[in-house]
Amino acid sequence: MSQRLMSSAYMQAFGLDRHELPDGTVIADLARGKAHLLNPTAAAVFELCDGTRDAEEIAQVLARLFHAAEPVEEEVEACLDKLCQLGLVEPVPRKTGP
Repeated sequence: MSQRLMSSAYMQAFGLDRHELPDGTVIADLARGKAHLLNPTAAAVFELCDGTRDAEEIAQVLARLFHAAEPVEEEVEACLDKLCQLGLVEPVPRKTGP
């Protein structure tokens, strides 16, 4: 992942519809006519993409949430890359100052 993307916050793309299922979350991209089934970990990453957190912050939250014994930064970065490729999330500039 590029340094630019690592320092960016991530935000869910506009116009997505979310449906919870017993084994994951379906994200429907109505504009593109596509649906994506996310496993629980990918769904948690997606949910944390609120425009205020970068990859490192998302990894820290997930490590606490899932009681990870190992660092999860690489997995989170790979997941964010995939979510970006699918058009489900996008990097946004970090806000600095008031």
